[in-house]
Amino acid sequence: MWFPAGLSTRLWGHKFSQVLRGKRSPAIFQLSPLVRHFAPGARFESAIPEAAWHTPEACVQAANQVGAPVVWIGRVEPLLHPGIGKVTTALAQSGRHVFLDTSGQDLRKRVHEFQPGERFFFAFQLGDSEVAYRGKGNSRAFQSVIEALRIVKLSGFFACVHLIVGTQTPVAEMEPLFRSLETSRVDGIAVSSDGASASDASDTAFGKKIAEITGMIPSRPWRKLSRMLEASYPQTAGVQEQAGVRTRGTDACEESA
Repeated sequence: MWFPAGLSTRLWGHKFSQVLRGKRSPAIFQLSPLVRHFAPGARFESAIPEAAWHTPEACVQAANQVGAPVVWIGRVEPLLHPGIGKVTTALAQSGRHVFLDTSGQDLRKRVHEFQPGERFFFAFQLGDSEVAYRGKGNSRAFQSVIEALRIVKLSGFFACVHLIVGTQTPVAEMEPLFRSLETSRVDGIAVSSDGASASDASDTAFGKKIAEITGMIPSRPWRKLSRMLEASYPQTAGVQEQAGVRTRGTDACEESA
């Protein structure tokens, strides 16, 4: 597996600056590119025609105000954003390392919208509801991720797999799964809960499961990034409010007035 040297340097610098300032701040900024313009109780899928999206400039401004070295774009499917390629390019050009947390659906049609670079990663999701964790690569969701990996690697991008741990995730089958992923030219593996279950992550048993699976990642830098990613979820609302973005629910955000 490969981990950007520049990202390692930025993460160390962020940690050192925390010590100097005596103040803790997240290393990863959780950003949803969606501006919510529909009722809080409405189904997200049915509200897409009424939705609006943050501009690249607004996303860069939010990231600059937070100051985290990593921007993790997710919470809703970011490929729904009609200009998501411009968003990731603008964030990467601002000096941040950017991870696009996506299912990868229809990526083949849109991969040309993105610019390859060391600061940009596709992060392809695998979760309890999507894949049978058998470590054999024989599920439809697993094969879909492998195909998406193949597409972006051939196009010169870096890519990792984001394993979303749930209460039903079998720990015993993670090592075979990771071995399968390593043979598929994946650059890294990140492990976390789904963010919406941050309260579950505080449960002792579930927290231990996440920690155990994270410890199986065959790369120390990716294990560290996974822990930072998990730690960023409970802080999401407060951090985005500081950046002028207010969360509402688990899958959308809006610009503050």
